[in-house]
Amino acid sequence: MKSEYLIITKEDSLQLGKILIKDGEFLKPLDELIASSRKAAEELLDRLARMILETALLISLSDVAGQIHQGRKAGDIVRHGAQLGSVILGGRNIRVRKPRLRVREEDRGREILIPTYEAMKNDPALGANILKIILKGVSAGNYKRILPKVCGSLGVSKSSVSREVVESCEAECKKLLERRFDDLEIPMILIDGIMYGEHKVIGAVGVDRSGDKHVLGVMEGATTNTSPVKALLKSLVERGISPSAQRLFVIDGSKALRTGIGSVFGYGNPV
Repeated sequence: MKSEYLIITKEDSLQLGKILIKDGEFLKPLDELIASSRKAAEELLDRLARMILETALLISLSDVAGQIHQGRKAGDIVRHGAQLGSVILGGRNIRVRKPRLRVREEDRGREILIPTYEAMKNDPALGANILKIILKGVSAGNYKRILPKVCGSLGVSKSSVSREVVESCEAECKKLLERRFDDLEIPMILIDGIMYGEHKVIGAVGVDRSGDKHVLGVMEGATTNTSPVKALLKSLVERGISPSAQRLFVIDGSKALRTGIGSVFGYGNPV
């Protein structure tokens, strides 16, 4: 079915320009909504990356200091709390809680460096590769592979990455990215392309009747590519965004986005 747009002629655009100059304030709320929705999607990805990196740091810590065994005295290297640190992931500065290690007795003040943290701090290309692993895993919905691949790229041995930790990481990814929306009324959905690091990501953000924003889904890909657009929209339907309910979609004019909306949600929705 052919999608319909409001076509503005040269004469109409002149008239529209006069209206916007006079009453342009009415566009500000929509502009602010789009900007804040993009930020919400970025913050979700930041949170996901932080969780995965902090888990990798703890695994690296255990490689250096050994596992904690109840009732058994620790070795010469002891855990010494944590402090805020940061790593660069594809040009993005991600704040993480960095665990600390120190020597127990002699040379008391000396701190032991965490290998994975130092590697990420000193090698920008490594951070870019880790970001790629995370986004590929998110887009494929294969969360179980993300942590082992990240740890592998950081030089952590496979034997150090336990099944329990991988399953815990997978569960947290699902919690962040696969929330269901069956009981939430979403009359408006904004779909936008964002640059996350050096990667193009499509983000879908729903607005409920109270004006609260909910990140519905994110996927690596450009808004000009129909395949990731359709995959993202189909995942929303699978998680409770009914394709039969009419709602407003706000997009940037991309034909792929318009086609995806029509294919998954029907052409009867206002766009």
